[in-house]
Amino acid sequence: MDPLTRLSLLLWQLSIRWLSRREITVYVVALVAALSIGLIEWAGYLPESWRVERGGMPKVTPL
Repeated sequence: MDPLTRLSLLLWQLSIRWLSRREITVYVVALVAALSIGLIEWAGYLPESWRVERGGMPKVTPL
């Protein structure tokens, strides 16, 4: 299942039932943490040792 479908199902499940205050608090804290990390990385303040360099597929020689 791709991530967009998974997110759509999660949002649909959350929309059909009422959330408790604790669940809302957890979701808001997780959202703020994710946005904060993204903003810090986008602004360039994330230490170099914490960054992940995404490379291409490794070259594999056939046997």
